Amino acid sequence: MLARLAEDLYWSGRYLERLQHTARVLDVTTETALTSPRADENAIWQRALGTLVLESTYRERKEHLDGAKIAAFCVMDTSHPGSISSLIRALRENVRQVRELISSELWESVNDLYLRFYASNVQRDLDEHPAQLYAFVKNAAHAIVGVAAETMSRDDATRFFELGINLERTGTTNRVIGTEAAVLDAAGDTGLEAWSPVLRVCAARDAFVRSGQQADTRGVLGLLLYSAVFPRSVRFAVGTAEEHVRLLLRGGASDDRTIPEQEPLVARRLGLLRGRLDFGAVEDLIAVGLAPSATAMEADLREIHRALAERFFHHAPGADLQVQEVRALEPDWRKDVR
Repeated sequence: MLARLAEDLYWSGRYLERLQHTARVLDVTTETALTSPRADENAIWQRALGTLVLESTYRERKEHLDGAKIAAFCVMDTSHPGSISSLIRALRENVRQVRELISSELWESVNDLYLRFYASNVQRDLDEHPAQLYAFVKNAAHAIVGVAAETMSRDDATRFFELGINLERTGTTNRVIGTEAAVLDAAGDTGLEAWSPVLRVCAARDAFVRSGQQADTRGVLGLLLYSAVFPRSVRFAVGTAEEHVRLLLRGGASDDRTIPEQEPLVARRLGLLRGRLDFGAVEDLIAVGLAPSATAMEADLREIHRALAERFFHHAPGADLQVQEVRALEPDWRKDVR
């Protein structure tokens, strides 16, 4: 597969995961701000910007912290690559470039999301019924993931697509732990009502309730960080990403003997991170601190992303590229660095 096409597939997966994550963060933040009169609304929205890695971009415009302005900035503002509008456009363009490698059903589902979103009055929807707008984006993103799983062969194209999804998911869940969960842990808050926003942002509330764990830092981190069966946990996502990388390095073969004697850097870095998650303990993480631990994992993810780009896409990202930032596309959407 051409490196250019592999990169488009990888970023398609990342854009798709970031899209549904952004919609969930905005949905939960809006509801929390409206239903928690005693909470500091500015602090709630500031944490949302931090979780989405958009705080510095928003502050560069010298805007004060206002919920309506932040929501519009995160949904409709196409001047930065992290808004829902920008992500939908970038997702469609990347998928369009690899149409010969994906199913027609996948292309149609992505194109349908694009057409329906841009045909609607987004400003009116955001003002009058934001929950419905966010639900539309989330449901459409989930449907696209399902269409891909049901209609695409388990080949390299699917592996690059799902690799992007899982690496982006690792970063988004990790940032929720380092921002939202860190605040609750520092305050010593317990109970499902307090932790529900964190769990909902990660689409994990129902899974957590069924686990029967106590709603506190240890119980929530046990699911979001170390669960081996919950697909949105950091451990599960890293493990899935590592498996895809190993198959890509073997050319799709499952025979361990095909692995080179000296594994590529990306496989070693993913293996080390997976090992720490497989044998990690919540108590050790709490002792270090949630925010510092999340920052350390961000550094690991940046190194993994660089190694991935060097090995499969044949270029090294700039030193300031962070794994949590989506790739900014040029106006013609095809002049990105290869």
